[in-house]
Amino acid sequence: MRGLAGPALPAPSGPYAVGRLSLDLVDSARVDGTSPTQRRQLMVYVWYPAAATGGRAEAPYVPGFARLQQVIGDSAMHGEFRAAFDRVASGQVSSGAFSGAPPAKSTERFPILLFSHGFGESSLTYAAILGDLASHGYVIVAIEHPHDAYAVLHSDGHVTPFAQAAWDAAVARPRGAVTYQVAQVTRRAEDIRFVLQRLERDTSIAVRAILQVANPNRVGAFGHSLGGMAAAEACRTDARFIACMNIDADIRGVPWIEASRGAPRQTFAFLATPHSLYMTPRTRAPSAATLAQEGLTATQHDSLMHALQRSQDDALASVGSGAYRVDFEGSGFDHRSFLDLPLLGAASESAARQHAANLGLARRYILAFFEATLRRRSTTRLEASATDSAGVRVERWPPHSPR
Repeated sequence: MRGLAGPALPAPSGPYAVGRLSLDLVDSARVDGTSPTQRRQLMVYVWYPAAATGGRAEAPYVPGFARLQQVIGDSAMHGEFRAAFDRVASGQVSSGAFSGAPPAKSTERFPILLFSHGFGESSLTYAAILGDLASHGYVIVAIEHPHDAYAVLHSDGHVTPFAQAAWDAAVARPRGAVTYQVAQVTRRAEDIRFVLQRLERDTSIAVRAILQVANPNRVGAFGHSLGGMAAAEACRTDARFIACMNIDADIRGVPWIEASRGAPRQTFAFLATPHSLYMTPRTRAPSAATLAQEGLTATQHDSLMHALQRSQDDALASVGSGAYRVDFEGSGFDHRSFLDLPLLGAASESAARQHAANLGLARRYILAFFEATLRRRSTTRLEASATDSAGVRVERWPPHSPR
């Protein structure tokens, strides 16, 4: 459980070792958004089931940490890694993956999942979840979205930092933050679709070796926070995806943008914490201070929360291929529980145990959804209708449809 100077990430739980490689991709058809002449350049990390890793170097948890720190500064790096900064900076954190390991072979070709990280985050700090999926036989293509990630280190050494000036200008305008992030969702969805298309024609030896054991007809998309909204938008606009997951993001209850355009057509999962749940059997009454801050009475607050929760329920019920909502309302579960960093920076043994348990729950339900949708494997984990002992409740639309 504990590493050299603190808690370690949980090891991958599947039968395969995990490999990781990086790709630098340029979309020549799109401008970057900050310059009319600069093309959109993406860094991609591919996590995949690997064969024997003997003699292979472990992939660094954050490649080029010193270079990132040099470019964006100590303050920004501390802001990203928080209490885990010293451990990550000193290289004490294991990624659980091996650089360039040969891909595993199986009688079944491995499904492909594209992943989009949270706003201001990086896909690298979701290693516990991405590595676990790879160990169970999934090829994970994790995109670093430039200007939305805290910083992106490209293969030639240049760094694209978070677009702080643009974000500061947006939040200074009425509803500017929402408008800015909705635009980023659209841009990220284009990134996701571009990367999938680019993979289909990549000629590099390492990528071809992985794609030879991957199944291009079994593709899903998922993401956390803003990345979850981007995954939903990519699915809504691209039929190549057959399963879709949004982890804990919504706009006024709806877990995708532009509700008027309709829901994604794929089987959909919404993993929700109190961050994006409004009124459930476990919702606590707001404090007097919260009501005062909102300028609402208790009755007005409840009416609004019920309306938002109904909007979410109605949205999920509108998914033609069926939808799940997995409510994580157990002890200590919050919006950042899907990241590695709360565990890596835990201040006590008890806090570390709780963060590890929450990561374990997230991993099990994420895997269960993709096993059911991309491999058609039956699972009892998604059949529950009551809250379990860990505070997780599964709801389905339609309520009793077969999967």
